[in-house]
Amino acid sequence: MPLHFINREVLLPTLIVAVMLSIAVALLSRGQRCSRVTLVWIATCVFLMLFYTVIGRTPKDGLDVHLMPFWSVGAIRDGYVETLYEKCYNVLFFIPLGGLCGFFFKERTVLFSMISGVATSVIIELLQLITRTGTCETDDVICNALGCLMGVLIALGMLGLYKWIKKRR
Repeated sequence: MPLHFINREVLLPTLIVAVMLSIAVALLSRGQRCSRVTLVWIATCVFLMLFYTVIGRTPKDGLDVHLMPFWSVGAIRDGYVETLYEKCYNVLFFIPLGGLCGFFFKERTVLFSMISGVATSVIIELLQLITRTGTCETDDVICNALGCLMGVLIALGMLGLYKWIKKRR
């Protein structure tokens, strides 16, 4: 099956940040240094997100706003497959940020990671509205929050596995 639905603008930063996340995992045993490195990766991740959603886009004429939550469910049900792909990209796009925040915040992982992810998503949507470089949607914030949560859960799983393996040695 051809992968015609993979958008390189979303895939590239996701892969780059996934590599950064792997590096953060490798540095876990180095304590304080790991926190600083993870913070740099978070900043890089947020910059890449801003670049691909706001900075690197050309402004459009007129406002494009969808404030009705879950409007995309009806569009997907009506056969707009592109909308489904777009929502999946939104989820995937925020998994690395959630994972990195999960490593950075450690004990307060879920709450602070979700606040960070939702705040980043809202800022991106507002910037898209102000600069007219994209569609400002509540569905994007919902999908981004879901991706961030998935990233946090992956990070927690990796941290738990790391501690379990270290304990068994």
